[in-house]
Amino acid sequence: MKVFNLNNPVYQTVVKLVDLFYLSVLMLLFATPVLTMGAAFSAGYYTYQKLFSDNEEGGVTHTFWLSFKDNFLGSLPVTIGALVLMSVLYVNIQAVDKGLLTIHFMKYVFMGLLILLATYWLLYLCLNARFASTIRQRLITTLSMSLMYLPLTIVLAILVVVAYFVVTIVPITIVLLPAGLVFVANMFCEPVFRRYM
Repeated sequence: MKVFNLNNPVYQTVVKLVDLFYLSVLMLLFATPVLTMGAAFSAGYYTYQKLFSDNEEGGVTHTFWLSFKDNFLGSLPVTIGALVLMSVLYVNIQAVDKGLLTIHFMKYVFMGLLILLATYWLLYLCLNARFASTIRQRLITTLSMSLMYLPLTIVLAILVVVAYFVVTIVPITIVLLPAGLVFVANMFCEPVFRRYM
């Protein structure tokens, strides 16, 4: 009976892991229409912060849904812009691979730009979840934070690259990827964000 005691640390850990898995699935479902990908990540980040880091009361679904609605308009234009730019960079990388562009080192330039853009977008979505401001203000804040806190930017860039390779090598991990991204981004972003709260 001690195993199922609500105060048992093992039981609480299992409940948290199940909730984290559920959050990951929710993020995937809400990101299925590609244009809502940004709002889904911001909502996942906010939900993780409130329920897992701050240990506040509330259900995963309720907290996620409220945050998704709040973050939708703040993330939609930036998500559209980021996806268009990343698509252009990806097409250019493919053009180099197929020999349509003969300057081969440009492939690495495009790949670097793609990683930087994905990192910038990830940081923007984290800020979007935590701060209420205009899109323009968040874009400027994201740029200044990414330059002022270069180690944070490097960590997020590594996170983007590792996430890409993990999903490419083991596709089933896509189910756990959203929660993993939120967990790591939260670990490194929150100490910086707290300085501005």
